[in-house]
Amino acid sequence: MFKKSLMVGSLLFVAGCTATQGTRIDADQTTDFTRGRTTKAEVIAKLGAPYSDSSAPSGSVLLYVFSKRTAQASNFVPVLNWFKGRTDSESQTCRFLFDTKGTYQSHDCTGASATQRAALEENRLTPAH
Repeated sequence: MFKKSLMVGSLLFVAGCTATQGTRIDADQTTDFTRGRTTKAEVIAKLGAPYSDSSAPSGSVLLYVFSKRTAQASNFVPVLNWFKGRTDSESQTCRFLFDTKGTYQSHDCTGASATQRAALEENRLTPAH
């Protein structure tokens, strides 16, 4: 029993922690969308429920938002987290535009990724010359 607990604890330690929200859109998922022919319902059927669906005088906009944060296992170890703690993050926002009939017109996606390091790792002291 102790060996199993130790093994599970070790796996959790190595794995860290990940939090994911929303839908990530890959370029290959949108290749079938044809301007003037694909409907809003077809886009939703392929990509899933959007973060928001808003109306505008010229039509409507579906918004898909994705975020993922991964904390390294060292973040959870006292003292070590001061020197080696790190959190990686990734985000993406995709906007799909439709005309007043609900027909696909265009889309654009923007994304970013970043790494946040522990304060002491970021501000390493270098010896004076």
